[in-house]
Amino acid sequence: MKNTKIVSSYDELLLKSINEPLSKLFPLALLLAIEIKNANFSKWLRLEMNGYWDTNQALTEDVEVPKYRTIAGQHKDHFGQILVVSQKNFDFVNTRRIRNGVEELERFSITNNNLTIQDPHATEILKKNFDFDAVEFSFNPIQLVSVINAIRTRFIEWLTKIQPSIDNIRKSIEKNAPNVNASKKKEKKWYQHPVVIAALITASGAIITAIIIAIITNSKSL
Repeated sequence: MKNTKIVSSYDELLLKSINEPLSKLFPLALLLAIEIKNANFSKWLRLEMNGYWDTNQALTEDVEVPKYRTIAGQHKDHFGQILVVSQKNFDFVNTRRIRNGVEELERFSITNNNLTIQDPHATEILKKNFDFDAVEFSFNPIQLVSVINAIRTRFIEWLTKIQPSIDNIRKSIEKNAPNVNASKKKEKKWYQHPVVIAALITASGAIITAIIIAIITNSKSL
């Protein structure tokens, strides 16, 4: 990706970052992050694109699912009974940080019916602390709109962070542009070449001399 392409890609992402689906923007953003060698931006994009799953190599031990991916819902057992937690200190039990990639989130967000996810780790904790055999976590998909908006906000923040790098590349392009123009200005036109000029002068002199001789000859004949 050449410098001009890097700048144009950044401008395109910035322009479309408000309304365009993130799933369409992130592939180009990943190419840009790799090109400018921003490992943190690249890692974040890989996580948001492919999900915070163990199968995703970007999910290293130091990474946890971000808080902005939190949704509220209800735990249900095999019989459809709902886990009710009245203690305020355990409000977090009825929330989950959703791990799915952004393309799935966008697709799920327009679903009319409640969605369910399975979390074996949460099931184990609930069984141990509440003696509740949870098999699924049910939630309203409208919450995913807020999650997607939060991801979009982080994306715009990332674009702001890398702006100085892009500006440096932009300045480099502008700096080199005058040199190209200057080299073109230095190229002489065919009629500016010394040999051509000398030939024109010689030819002009010969023409003038011929005219003068013709005038003198005509004068004598008169």
